[in-house]
Amino acid sequence: MLQEPRTEFVFSDHFHQLYLEDLYDGDLRAAEEIFLSSIRTISSELSVASVLFDQGNVEGVRKVYHKIKPLFGYVGLLSVQEFVQQFEEECTQTAGTSDLLFSFNQINEVVLDAVYLIREEQIKLRTFNNKRA
Repeated sequence: MLQEPRTEFVFSDHFHQLYLEDLYDGDLRAAEEIFLSSIRTISSELSVASVLFDQGNVEGVRKVYHKIKPLFGYVGLLSVQEFVQQFEEECTQTAGTSDLLFSFNQINEVVLDAVYLIREEQIKLRTFNNKRA
């Protein structure tokens, strides 16, 4: 049985509502700030990952994705976090970037889609928070 949200703000379907309610405990200003900082960090790190991939540095790429993985938890995109974990594991089992090309393109597409969703949700949070202020 689904529980009713504990806050007036309802996260979009892509986000894990109850997880985020527990995480932020009603502090939607903090959620807004974390969503914004997550967008900035993920976007910046994707550029780093691309450079490392082009250099053939699989371990460097793995480390970048390891670094951004928790951010998807902070924003309630747990399925994306799990997908990043799978990619990270694939990096440890792959010798070179040529074997990783398909997965690298796929993970980048998933992460870019996630950044878009996070940005849209952050805007919703900001609007909601500003109306309450």
